Amino acid sequence: MYTNFAEAQSVEPITQISDWDAFEIYGPSLIGALLSTLVLGIVWAAISGYFYRYPKDRTGTKILVLALGCLTTAESVVICLSVIKTSAVHAGDIPYAIAVQFTHIGWLRIIFGSLAGYITQLFMIRKIMSLYKALSWSKNSKTTKVVYWAAYFILVGLATLSISGCLANPIYLSTLEDPYSLAVPGSRQYRVSSWLWISTFICLLTLDVILNIMFSIRLRTARTGFAMSNRIIDTLIVVLLRNGFLVTALQVATLILYKLGKSAIWIAFPSALISKIYVLTVISILTRPRDTQQSFTNGVLERQPQPRLTAESDCSRCRSCQSCKMLQSCASASGPPDTPQPLLFKNGQTEFCRPHERWESRKGDEKIEVDIHEMLRGDFPGNCGQGESLGRYQGHIVIRVDEEKDVFISPSDLSSQANRQPRSNRAQQAELDEPFV
Repeated sequence: MYTNFAEAQSVEPITQISDWDAFEIYGPSLIGALLSTLVLGIVWAAISGYFYRYPKDRTGTKILVLALGCLTTAESVVICLSVIKTSAVHAGDIPYAIAVQFTHIGWLRIIFGSLAGYITQLFMIRKIMSLYKALSWSKNSKTTKVVYWAAYFILVGLATLSISGCLANPIYLSTLEDPYSLAVPGSRQYRVSSWLWISTFICLLTLDVILNIMFSIRLRTARTGFAMSNRIIDTLIVVLLRNGFLVTALQVATLILYKLGKSAIWIAFPSALISKIYVLTVISILTRPRDTQQSFTNGVLERQPQPRLTAESDCSRCRSCQSCKMLQSCASASGPPDTPQPLLFKNGQTEFCRPHERWESRKGDEKIEVDIHEMLRGDFPGNCGQGESLGRYQGHIVIRVDEEKDVFISPSDLSSQANRQPRSNRAQQAELDEPFV
């Protein structure tokens, strides 16, 4: 060890190299450590947001997210430790800087990153197979079950093969007495290690492509006629394609850089980010659909017109009467079945309609009737504000609640089909003669 900084600076490096060669040797580890630390901050910010917004999720899901966060953190610590080793402890030791990825520091990093990728792939396999099973519930045949279990075992087998290759490489590296021999391209150790690396990356790349394609196809077939469901599906597809493309690009870049001989050390740069992208993919699958659903529901409720009528207001001066005609009924097709929609009452207040099962318990207390005579006559029951008749509401269905003494208006059917086929006066008269039940 050196006693002061001047003595450390006076020591000449073991090998004199050019600036570009030094950048090729030390640059990948430095850039990889910088980006790994930055993305790790994003990962923990996403994890904190997940626990803050969804504290009632299942315990198993929370443990999964925490385990992935700890694995990526351990990988980043190992990457930073390798930078300290090559830049400070073994400063100027070029052979050590080249072979450090093949020492115990390198295979610890491989283990942490591989475990994070393996857990993420198992999570995605479970999600896609659950989606397949849910969409194929009506085809509960033997063929469907055979396809389901065959695909399940094939995907799990590919994931297990990938993690086996990732673990075999550090096991092989730990048995070597001289890790510096791996830096020689023509040695037997280099060829064995290269074969393990290539097979591992090919398995990972194949499995990621299969999972993203299958997930996207199954999500596209799950599209329905509901806007909110389609929006959630589109969000999942965008997340999978974006993160899957990024992971695939990093894996292909790692594989190409490893085969470039002198620049093989650059594999430390893209591989430092792959596990972080895996973790962000899991968090996106857990949070983005629910965020989209919540924003869609809030947007639907905010778009509803809010009338400004009061008990003392005059309807001739009311500016919201036109918007009152556009109020939607409870059976709105644009939102979920139980989404409450505002109704306009005579006293000017807005009240959310209740689901059907809640109205069942109130049938004995309140009697609801439709005054068809007054609807056809065009006279609104009672006065609005200062006693003015609402003749403009002719054609609307007027529903009166006896005990509550409130009246609300349902817009008339102004569709093209209703205008083309109006009911005859005889049919209207027969309808009026029948007693209302």
